[in-house]
Amino acid sequence: MTQNRYGIAIDIGTTNITINLVDLNNNNNRSQISLRNPQHPYGADIISRIVYATKDPVNQKILVDLVRDAVKMGIKGILEDCKIDPDHVSGVSVVGNTVMHHLFFDLPLYSLKEIPYAATNKDAILINSSDVGLSFLEHAYCYSPPIVESFVGADAIAVLIASDFLDKDEIRLIIDVGTNTEISLVTPHGIWIASGASGPAFEGMATECGLSG
Repeated sequence: MTQNRYGIAIDIGTTNITINLVDLNNNNNRSQISLRNPQHPYGADIISRIVYATKDPVNQKILVDLVRDAVKMGIKGILEDCKIDPDHVSGVSVVGNTVMHHLFFDLPLYSLKEIPYAATNKDAILINSSDVGLSFLEHAYCYSPPIVESFVGADAIAVLIASDFLDKDEIRLIIDVGTNTEISLVTPHGIWIASGASGPAFEGMATECGLSG
């Protein structure tokens, strides 16, 4: 009898973190939870968090520990709810905009603070889960797709793959709306992606009517 294998898919958003438990034997999504990103009190947007994190190395550690602890508790909760042994988890996939990505993997943010807003590391990441505070997942690796450019992170890559638009001949537009929004234009000749802060428009920061989160 084949032992069940599971994967954890994590989308670290500026405001919320979404965690999915996936059965790798049939690629079915077993469960999903969403929780507030605990970094929020230190800045409602990615620029505020960059400013806070780069003021002092201690500040960056605070943000790193907060998001890693939230992810750890979220994974433990979803595994307990589904009665899944952590030993049956073989992989964790993490995506997010570039700032959330860098804070989870504890990468410097200084280069994102000013033009040309370059990522410290744009390459795909493949490490042990224990390297990001998930030591209870003893048999799992932790993977993150490459960063696209600037603030367009690995989450944009995940959306393109999940949309199944890459193999189409038609022109397609993908809009991923969040506190940081990415718009991807997919054509037979290439892909163009842009990002922008949409939190003020949707979360009451500078509008009369809005709802945070």
